[in-house]
Amino acid sequence: MRRSRVSSPGRAGTPSGGGGGPLPRRGFALLAALTLLWGVNWPLLKLALEEVPVLTFRGLCLFCAGLIILALHRALGRSLRVPRCQWRPLLISGFFNITFWHLATGFGLVYTTSGRAAIIAYTMPVWTVPVGYLVLGERPGWRRLCALALGTAGLGVLIASDARALGAAPLGPLLVLAGAVGWACGTVALKRVDWRVSCGCSSAGNASSAAPPSSSRRRSWMPARGAGRRSGRWSR
Repeated sequence: MRRSRVSSPGRAGTPSGGGGGPLPRRGFALLAALTLLWGVNWPLLKLALEEVPVLTFRGLCLFCAGLIILALHRALGRSLRVPRCQWRPLLISGFFNITFWHLATGFGLVYTTSGRAAIIAYTMPVWTVPVGYLVLGERPGWRRLCALALGTAGLGVLIASDARALGAAPLGPLLVLAGAVGWACGTVALKRVDWRVSCGCSSAGNASSAAPPSSSRRRSWMPARGAGRRSGRWSR
C-alpha cells in the first residue's frame, strides 16, 4: 500500500517532516511546555466538569477553539479551502480525534479521578499499533511490539493496584479508555490520506464540525451539577 503523506502547515502536499537530525532546543522547550500544559489540564477539567455539564462545556470549548484557529489561519494568509474529495476523510478523522475523544474523556472524567484518566487516556500510542496493522497493514517492528507490551503492562499495573475501586466504578475508566482507542483510530485515519490542506485548516475544520454534536442538549446525557463528587453513579 502506498505510504500516505500529511502536509505541513502552509505547505500542502509535502511530507510532514519525519527526517532525521537532532531535535533543536526550541523543540525541547515546546515539548516541555506542552507536557506541562497537558498535565495541568486534567485536574482543571475535572474541576470544571463538576460545575458545568459535559456537553455544554465541550461544545463551547470546541466552538471557540475552531473560531480562534480559523481566525489565526486567515490572519496568516493561508487558504481555508478543503478539496471536495477530502471532506469525507476530514469528517471521519474529526469524529474520532475530536468529537468522540472529547465526549468519552469528558464523561469519563466525571466518574473517575483526573490522574487515572490522564494515564489511561495517553495509552493512545499503544492502540495505534493494532489499529494501524488492521487498517493500514503496517507490520509492527520489535520496538513497537515492546512499546505495546510495556503500555499494556502499565495499564495492567494501574488496574491491579486499585482493582477494588475500579470494580466498584468501572464506567469512568472504560469511557476514557474508549476515548484513547478512538483517538488512535482517528490518528490512523489521518495517515491514510494524502492531505492537500494544512494542519491548521484541518484542525479548525475538525473542531468546528465537532462543536454542534458535542453541545447537543439532551438531558439524558447530562450529569447533574456536582456529579463528579459522586463516584460510580449516573445522575438523572
